[in-house]
Amino acid sequence: KKYIKMSSSSSSRSSSSSSRGRSKNENTHHRDNTEVSIRSNTMSSDRRMSQSVSVSQLSTASTSKAITIDVKKRSVSKKHPSEEVIALFGAYGVTGRFFMERAIEAGYNVQAMILPGMQIDDYECVRNLRFITGSLEEVDKIRDVVENATYVVCLLNNCDYEGFRPPVGNIANEKASSGYDYCNLNFMHNLVPILEDTDTCRVLLYEASSLSLDHQGSTPVLSTIVKKMAVSKTSRGTKKEQDRIVNYISNQTKNAHFNYIITRPSTSIWDKPSRKKLAASKSQPGPFPITNTDLAEFTLNALKMQKIYNTCPYVVQDGI
Repeated sequence: KKYIKMSSSSSSRSSSSSSRGRSKNENTHHRDNTEVSIRSNTMSSDRRMSQSVSVSQLSTASTSKAITIDVKKRSVSKKHPSEEVIALFGAYGVTGRFFMERAIEAGYNVQAMILPGMQIDDYECVRNLRFITGSLEEVDKIRDVVENATYVVCLLNNCDYEGFRPPVGNIANEKASSGYDYCNLNFMHNLVPILEDTDTCRVLLYEASSLSLDHQGSTPVLSTIVKKMAVSKTSRGTKKEQDRIVNYISNQTKNAHFNYIITRPSTSIWDKPSRKKLAASKSQPGPFPITNTDLAEFTLNALKMQKIYNTCPYVVQDGI
């Protein structure tokens, strides 16, 4: 009886121990399953996060790539001047007249705008010259002048022309308050979008002055001092307009296929015979006066100087 009781007790303890073992195994299995489930969820979450990051990085990379894509600019033309067209705005100014003569002599085909009522004599029999009568606010006339043009040249600094109303969204209010009409700036707002749609234009050349900012918004100390000394409203307005034109052209043409050149000659330009050959300088304006005829010759040659494409060089006497 004692043996049976002990055996029964032993059996009970064994059964209880077995039960506890099964319970422990079940708990362990449950924990293992839970841990597996947690690890699985974590891995799934990590994969989702990784995929999300990858997509985000891909998206950012794509966006970055889209932003940094460089537009291929048109290179220097290798054609003979007789196969190329120069569109000229400012032919009725002193520098513009000399430039037109040099371009015709070099064999270029010149299409020049003149204002209504203007007459430029001695050119009736020139075969490679065509005048288009119109004003700088007439978009259709501007299109006629730049049609099939390889180069577009704007020499408007010493030109007299009628003022015109600014395009919508431009600076009409400032014009009313300052008394300055910003004709050249408004003209550029009309011209550049037209050139962006052309297939032939290689270079847009605009003549500013040595007091103008460059494409990075900087100017030498001497030019800054001289600019501050400009006391007349017209002088201040002209310098301000030129700064805006430089900023507009350099930024607006970043994604254009044509190049720009913004020349910055001395403000002392003499209407005298040739003195000395001129050159481009990226550092400082020249201290000596220059002549209109030398400036016209430099401007014509600059159209094929690829090293100054998309820059704002000063125009100085060669050797300075």
